[in-house]
Amino acid sequence: KTQGMVRIVRDVEYTFLPPLLTCVTLLMLLAEHLSCLKPVFVHIAASGVGADSGRPVHSFILLEWLVNVPILLILAGNLALNRPLREVLRPLAVTNSYMVIAWAAYFVPIEGIRWLFIAVSFSLYVWASYDMATWVAVFRATARPDMPARNLRCFLTIALIVIFFLYGMVYLASVMGILSAHSELIFVLTFNFATKLLFTIAFAGIRASQFNDLLVALVRMKVLPINQLSTGDVEALEAEGCELPVVD
Repeated sequence: KTQGMVRIVRDVEYTFLPPLLTCVTLLMLLAEHLSCLKPVFVHIAASGVGADSGRPVHSFILLEWLVNVPILLILAGNLALNRPLREVLRPLAVTNSYMVIAWAAYFVPIEGIRWLFIAVSFSLYVWASYDMATWVAVFRATARPDMPARNLRCFLTIALIVIFFLYGMVYLASVMGILSAHSELIFVLTFNFATKLLFTIAFAGIRASQFNDLLVALVRMKVLPINQLSTGDVEALEAEGCELPVVD
């Protein structure tokens, strides 16, 4: 009984970090929108990029991504799918790398080299997406069947892969001149907001599911009062960092 309670309590404790991280992403998102209202850190793309002459590149969006995308990957991989941080670091580094390469391609004046940059960027996307899909496969193979919000956790990572692909399609349409700079900006800001909203709602659902499991477990397991727990039960709880009240 005690081991089951320890596992559920530990799961609930892990839900307090995601709200903090999602707050950081929302603050960065607010700063990004403010930077677009009064344009700062805006550069001009090389001639031949897109259909616009002197096409603006809102580089602050890249800065927002370099902060928020690692947070989203940590939320999806480490906190939702319980993958070790070392497994998250490689796709995190690869994702940040291909974003910087794609941004740099805007300023390459030679078309052939520009498309080489873009090809490298999309190749790295495929690599990072493969690692992320592996997280899901391993999680589904190893996670216990009663894990709270088991399918929702997997959905978050798959959703990130799809969302990053959509960003890539908007980027390609922009570089090829299918989308204007203004239309690209609208799409990107909309995707940015929708992604952060999705993660906020999803982790609220995960947290609610964990607390529901805890309440159900308290009823089903008929947890004993602290003064009736065995010495082994108390040691198991304290080993997990649970603070137990002193009973005279």
